[in-house]
Amino acid sequence: MVDVAGGVGIVMHCGAPWNPWGGTKKVPYVIRDHAERRVKGHAKPGVGACSEVLFPPGESATVWRVDVPTRSILVHTGKTVDGYSLYKDWTNIMCRTKLVVQLEDARRVQSHLYPDVYGVHRTATLGDYREQIRQMGRLLGFEVIEEDRHQVSNGAAQSGLQPKGSDDSDDE
Repeated sequence: MVDVAGGVGIVMHCGAPWNPWGGTKKVPYVIRDHAERRVKGHAKPGVGACSEVLFPPGESATVWRVDVPTRSILVHTGKTVDGYSLYKDWTNIMCRTKLVVQLEDARRVQSHLYPDVYGVHRTATLGDYREQIRQMGRLLGFEVIEEDRHQVSNGAAQSGLQPKGSDDSDDE
């Protein structure tokens, strides 16, 4: 989700890793009822629990998606923000765990949220992994679309790989 007015992107899920950096370093979390308990028909005993992970503000974050059917990778980066400082009733808005990322250009990122093409799901990783994702795109021969910038790199051309069915020979 992108809040253009607030200039942030929000990745939501009812759960996330408690050690998003790997190793033993952990973020605070709260065990709570699953957000779907508020949905009619789901508010019965045994529906489930989840963790609300409280991501620290000011961390670099990379939000990305590998889209195999279109042979593309979408990526944007930013700094994490405390959602409780931005929104009323933050706990009860959509899913329990939400990673809020301050965006360089929220409108540009929103322009890449095509449910019928790329979908709205993204992966969020703490740390700035933009360059590693560009390199992965080159290795896979995938186009890398930097959603928050004007940059698009064609992994196939940069890696020397050609998409199936293309022919650059000068045969006459």
